[in-house]
Amino acid sequence: MPGQMTGGGHLPRRGIMSHMRRMPQLSLSTTFAALSLLTIAVITTVQASVQWALLRHDLLERESVATGQIVRADADATLRPEDFTEWQTPDAVARFERFARRALLTPDIRRVKIYNSEMRVVWSDEPRLIGERFPDNERLARALQGETIVHLAAGGQPENRYEVDLEEAMEVYVPLVLSGRTPGTARIAAVVEVYKDRSQAAASIARGQRTIIGTSMAGAVVLFLTLFGLVRRASRRLAHQSLDLARQSEALTIAHRELRATQEQLRQRERLAAIGEVSAAVAHGIRNPLANIQASSQVTMDTGTGGRHLDRIISETDRLNRWLHSLLDMVRPFKVRLAPVGINALVSDVADLLRERATTAGITMDLALAPGAPTLLGDDVQLQQAVLSVIENALDALPPGGILTVRTERAAGDTVAIVVEDDGPGIPPEERARVFEPFFTTKSRGTGLGLAITHKVVEGHRGTVTVEPRTPAGTRVRIVLPVSPAVEEPV
Repeated sequence: MPGQMTGGGHLPRRGIMSHMRRMPQLSLSTTFAALSLLTIAVITTVQASVQWALLRHDLLERESVATGQIVRADADATLRPEDFTEWQTPDAVARFERFARRALLTPDIRRVKIYNSEMRVVWSDEPRLIGERFPDNERLARALQGETIVHLAAGGQPENRYEVDLEEAMEVYVPLVLSGRTPGTARIAAVVEVYKDRSQAAASIARGQRTIIGTSMAGAVVLFLTLFGLVRRASRRLAHQSLDLARQSEALTIAHRELRATQEQLRQRERLAAIGEVSAAVAHGIRNPLANIQASSQVTMDTGTGGRHLDRIISETDRLNRWLHSLLDMVRPFKVRLAPVGINALVSDVADLLRERATTAGITMDLALAPGAPTLLGDDVQLQQAVLSVIENALDALPPGGILTVRTERAAGDTVAIVVEDDGPGIPPEERARVFEPFFTTKSRGTGLGLAITHKVVEGHRGTVTVEPRTPAGTRVRIVLPVSPAVEEPV
């Protein structure tokens, strides 16, 4: 039953479709808003992160350059290369203290340590560290390779175990390159580690971070609102177009239904017209023979003599039987039964059947059979009927003294032609176009089925039949048949 669950717990197809139609569908603007917001958020986050990292790197780079210049200037003014190897001498210690005092004069430098190339503390404002080595300090090792290192978070290393006031400090490792007494012997002799107040650098970084985040968010909002406005306008336009298309589709559906109804009415009228035409032809074909039979029977009853009138009754009965037989041949399908047929023999046999009639009517019948005409595959009975109908029509059209010519010839390709010509009055163009229509005739005693049957038989053999005027007068009927038709099938 509709609306109930079927086996397996599935909804029927109609129920599924109606359920899908009831499901809420996201509009184009809503979908775009969600996707674009997510995309812009991701892009903005990545962009802000990259910019902040670059800004932080740039600020730390400037801090390392500035601190390095100050420290190296003080070291060049106060220290000697041998101080780092003979670091325990009173002169070296005095110079280390003088260097530290000069460095501490810089407002943001809070503490100082000096390492020699052996990663040993040779001087520190924390005396307990002097003389100790720190080979595991990675930042110190990099500084000894010539790189100035800036690290925002100071402390937490073994060398900071006595230093407890480093929460707001950053550490900077500055390599010292001191020139020896011999030219060209400059080398990294020591590393100075200073602890600086990081509040100013942190404030600059935070300020830059806020600026990056603010501008990125503002740009993202402007971009989102602009794109959303464009898409919303396009979505509204598409919605209007969709409504227009729906209305046009509904109008086309209605027009289609009306057209189908009109076509059905036309088919009904055509069927009624065809039935009327057939009925009129049948009535006309039967009425005249029946009238003659009735008249002959009445005369026989009135006079009591029936010889001549009985012959007429039999003749009209035969005529009516032939007409009905032709009508049945026209309307019922028949099958082409292929067999070898000599085209010259077939035409000669048909001409022999009608030669006495032509002689009686004073008509000359000439045969022109092509020597060596091929034998074709066809239905000899049907082909005889087709040729017979054409020749009979020509005999009916000719007056006494007329000439009828029947010839065979090879045609284009693997085909053969049968041509029937007469020198009669010819067929008017408006009637020539209708000669193959069933029931069309200009003869008072004609059925209008002979040439229609001819056309059907020739087409059943995959051939063609044409009617054309003949110069200077008369008509030419040309039947072209393939030597080997394609198939056998009902016609």
